Amino acid sequence: MPKPSRQPLRWYKKVIFSLLTTIVALAVVEFALRVAGIQPVTDSRDPFVGFSQQIPLMESVRDEAGKEFLRTARSKLNWFNDQVFPKQKESDVRRVFCLGGSTTYGHPYDDKTSFSGWLREYLPVVDGAHRWEVINCGGISYASYRVAALMEELVQYDPDLFVVFSAHNEFLERRTYADMFERSAASLQIHAALSHTRTYALADRLILGEPGNPRTLLPAEVDEILNHTIGPSDYHRDPKWRSQVVAHYELNLRRMVTIARQANCQIVFVVPASNERNCSPFKSEFAEQATAAQRSEVLDLLAQAERESELEKAISTLTKATQVAPELAEARYRLGKLLMQAQRFENAHIEFMAALNADVCPLRAIDEIAAAIRRVGAQLHVPVIEFEKRLRELCQQHFGHSCLGEEYFLDHVHPTIEVNRQLALWIIDELQRAKIVLGIDPRAAQIRSELATATEHVMNRIDQRAHGVALRNLAKVLHWSGKFAEAAPRASDALELLIDDPESRYVLADCLYHTGDDKGALAQYELLFSGPNDWSKAYMPYADLLVERREFARAKPYLMLALLTDPTNAYTHFLLGRTHLELGEYRFAVDNLTEANRIFPDEPETIKLLHAAQSKLAENAP
Repeated sequence: MPKPSRQPLRWYKKVIFSLLTTIVALAVVEFALRVAGIQPVTDSRDPFVGFSQQIPLMESVRDEAGKEFLRTARSKLNWFNDQVFPKQKESDVRRVFCLGGSTTYGHPYDDKTSFSGWLREYLPVVDGAHRWEVINCGGISYASYRVAALMEELVQYDPDLFVVFSAHNEFLERRTYADMFERSAASLQIHAALSHTRTYALADRLILGEPGNPRTLLPAEVDEILNHTIGPSDYHRDPKWRSQVVAHYELNLRRMVTIARQANCQIVFVVPASNERNCSPFKSEFAEQATAAQRSEVLDLLAQAERESELEKAISTLTKATQVAPELAEARYRLGKLLMQAQRFENAHIEFMAALNADVCPLRAIDEIAAAIRRVGAQLHVPVIEFEKRLRELCQQHFGHSCLGEEYFLDHVHPTIEVNRQLALWIIDELQRAKIVLGIDPRAAQIRSELATATEHVMNRIDQRAHGVALRNLAKVLHWSGKFAEAAPRASDALELLIDDPESRYVLADCLYHTGDDKGALAQYELLFSGPNDWSKAYMPYADLLVERREFARAKPYLMLALLTDPTNAYTHFLLGRTHLELGEYRFAVDNLTEANRIFPDEPETIKLLHAAQSKLAENAP
């Protein structure tokens, strides 16, 4: 009897069997590597960005009795608060590390009035069954990839909880990403998924090795793009880079959760909030596809709106501009400001958020960052403190709208002392809801007086002069970046704490001048030069303003003082030459204008005035 012929396997069955064989083989390899102690790349480091010359944040020190403590390394104090805690945690202690960037740090002040500082005061009142150690590990300009790397060190120190507020710095530091730009979104997703496997980790070791690893290396400390430019000039519209940064950010959030859970530690994330109403975009840029005609039309509409005296007509004009160029952050922001004036608050909020998200230099967390926090929180069951949502609710109660502004922020992202205090209470509220912290609700009447005492303790420790210097420094940074409207209030605040401080006065005067308040600027300059201290940087801008007002006799001595401090400044020579000419001092006018032309040759206005001065000198020659 002939044997029945075998039917060949159909192609799809072959594919299925091949896939099953491959999956089983990979599972066996993964199990073997797990037994061998090979950990996934994401459990030990960032697969995208490495670090060079790392120095631990904490160093070991001993007190006079020989007890060992951990203290912020001296080399890190430019970026971190000085923090000290016992190396050996006692049994009744709950140890909390607060991580993130400058908001966590407490900028522009320090740890005392940061949300970490407030947590340190309030947690013992709420939960007196434990002793609390709250350590502020917020690093100036630190982004999520650095925060995750820092967590790898901190898990050695027996933490109970990580509070992570890391959101605003993702676009701040220069990163090359190298081959990431050349990959498709699907390729990046596959790469990220593979990064969680032990097989990938083994291949990574074998192919790249530890020494000379070609993955992107970062310097030991933060290297901000803004440190290498005059303002945000290095930033340009780059949707691909933006999406890569957001994807990398989410990867780092997930990595933080893994690090915490491997250390049997709790972790919570804070959703960021920003100053949207009183902070103009750091950089606006047209889309590449915008035509020359469209750009010209929008610029004309912006200028027209600026001249418009009727509010509704100005709103209509700016609305047209945003319809032509919806990506232009500055146009969206200006429209938001006008809508606020018209009390059309919901529309204003839409425009402010559009401006924030269209900012080419995004130094405030964009919507995708907040969405990533909420997504990771929901998927990995991590408590999330809705800082933005709760602050908007507070704003609605206080002012009848939810557009966050200078009432809550000292600059683009850094909260006031009161908002930091409120954030600490909201963190405690969420920690209690998640059963991470027990004890008494901070709103309960029975601990109200204790909380008031703790609040008073924080406020009494504030160094008023140090806070004045911090506000002055903040004003200087905003002034340097061209954000004059935002810098002026901080300079004014600094003057309340640093009476007659010449630098703060100068910054305030120059900001008022650049925002069109010549009268206010003159008043500040007069106060500056009538006070006990002088400020040589102010000679030239004050004189320039006086020349604009044709007050040549008043301008002359300050121009001469400016030349003593900088004798090679062509513009100072030009203004002094013009002043001499207006005052009929033709010989001096010729001398200064000749020198201006020598330093900066062939400037038409200089040549014009020089010829006029020479003619006048010749006419009046004896």
